Formats: sequence, C-alpha cells, structure tokens
Amino acid sequence: MQVDGIRDIKWNAASFKRLVLPNDYKELILSFVESHRERAEDSFDDIIEGKGQGMIILLSGVPGVGKTLTAEAVAEEMQVPLYNMSAGQLGFDADTVEARLHDVLKVCTKWGAVLLLDECDVFLEQRQITDIHRNKLVAVFLRLLEYYQGCLFLTTNRAATTDLAFKSRIDLIIDYPKLTFEAKRQIWHTFVRSSEDFPQNDSEITDAELDVLARIDINGREIKNLVKNGRLLAKRKGQKLGVQHLRTVVSVQNAVPNIESTEEVYPALD
Repeated sequence: MQVDGIRDIKWNAASFKRLVLPNDYKELILSFVESHRERAEDSFDDIIEGKGQGMIILLSGVPGVGKTLTAEAVAEEMQVPLYNMSAGQLGFDADTVEARLHDVLKVCTKWGAVLLLDECDVFLEQRQITDIHRNKLVAVFLRLLEYYQGCLFLTTNRAATTDLAFKSRIDLIIDYPKLTFEAKRQIWHTFVRSSEDFPQNDSEITDAELDVLARIDINGREIKNLVKNGRLLAKRKGQKLGVQHLRTVVSVQNAVPNIESTEEVYPALD
C-alpha cells in the first residue's frame, strides 16, 4: 500500500503565548497538566489501582472568553493531539452515553491526547431526587471519568450549579471573567495582525482604530468571526483589511448581536 502526503506534525508554538488569559492562570494550568504527564507512581493517587489518576480541569465562563481556546492551546504547547467534542454528542440516555464515552476515553488514552468535552452543563449541574433519568446519566459520566487516566478539560457556563460529587473530582477550576477592554484589544490585535490563511501584512488597521474596536461589547469568538469575514471581503476586492470591511460585515450579516454599542463606536472611526 502506497501512502502519500505524510509529514511530521507542525505544532503551533505561539498558540499558548497568544492566549488572552492572566499569566498566573496560564502558569497554573500548565503546571497541573505537566505534573499529570510526569506523575510518578508514588504521587497523590487514589488507593484503588487505576482510579483517580487522571487530571480534570473545569473551565467556567460566559461564551467567547477563551475556554475552548485554552484547551486547544494547551494541546499545542504539550505537543499532543486534542480530541474535541461537545457533551451533546455523547447522547442523552445512559446506555448511549456509556458506550460513546467509553470509546472516546479509550482512543484518548491510546493517543495520549488531551480531551475537551465542551458545554457539559447537562452532566455537571446538581442532581434532583425526582429526575431519575438524568441522575443515571450523571452516575455513568462520573464513574467513567473517575477511572480515566488522561487529561480532561470540561467547559461550562454555570459553574455555580455544579454537583458536589463532581466538584470533589475536579482537580482545578478556572473561572474566566468577562473580557476587559485590554483583553479585547489584545484579541483584536492577535487576529488583525496575524493569520495562517493570509499574509502577515494584509491589514491596514491602525493602533488607534484597535483602541476604538476594543470598545465594542462583543466576545472573542465574535471578534474572530468579524475579522475572518472582513478578510475574505478584503481579499475579494484585492485590498488590505480595513475598518470599512468590518463595518460592511456587521451591516450585511448583522454579525454582532449588541448592534447598538457597535453603532455608537463606529462613528469614531470615520
């Protein structure tokens, strides 16, 4: 059998450095992940063999603050594969969840991959005595994760409602604050100044314009989409990315939910 196109993996060494997160947060996350990878047999494991040897990190915050990007950046920094899936893909009955999650954990263990389970609220929220179906789901989820020996990231928008049984099994909880002006400016700068799909000098957006853009009340994912679509429009016209392209994307696609704040800011760019 002849196989073409095989090459070494090219890891993104800058991914973790560009992550818009306080440095102490980043250092703490990396220290946990690295310690898990280097963990010896005499470390703080459960007394039952094969139990409690994994690393579970819960990332909590509103959408678009960098939770998913954190797991992606950690995998790049550690130079390991990332297995990314939504918790909803596991299904909603106990037998299906058990079968699918078992297969996913088996693959991640074999690959040495970082596992990211996105939007896990349905499994994490506090259980109710009357909801037998959901309680069975959560019990299966807990049991399988307890014996998983890899590194697992969970994301949620509602950490405050996390079931106590889960909290006792989580090694680290990171609470992401709402993006500040400085954080949004850094995100704008990252996406405007660099892209894997476009040349480094394809933007004519100035630092002063970045200051104005950072005042718009949107999250990191929305910034990324605005810049991506603005670049496509600029490329179609044979131009460098400018504020006018971003304005067109907003007006045509209604790309920014909080349109009133956007309209208040854009006149300053004229």
